[in-house]
Amino acid sequence: MFGYLRWFAGQFTKFEAPKASSAEFFGTELAAINLESTTTGWVFTKGVEVEGNMEFVAQAFVRDANGNATTFNVPGQITTPNPYLYGSAGAAINAVGVVAGRLHDANLVAHAFLRIP
Repeated sequence: MFGYLRWFAGQFTKFEAPKASSAEFFGTELAAINLESTTTGWVFTKGVEVEGNMEFVAQAFVRDANGNATTFNVPGQITTPNPYLYGSAGAAINAVGVVAGRLHDANLVAHAFLRIP
């Protein structure tokens, strides 16, 4: 699954964040864009099949206006595939690139994070 950006003139840019799963319905999800056209969101990675079901880890990412995307783990986040699709996710980004988001730890407890460039 790909992420899409729609520009002012109406054209679309399709992209896939690094490490994106190729499994159907799982991949790159956009959550926010700032005035510099930098985006954030999450990507489902590390897909494994467990008893006939796919399990993934969500990993936050940032993508700049030139198309350079970086995934990142937040300290303390769960990093093993799980049936809840937990991990980390960017939810908002400001003009200087600070990302606010959420993560789940190994006990599946949710926490907030800030990523400062």
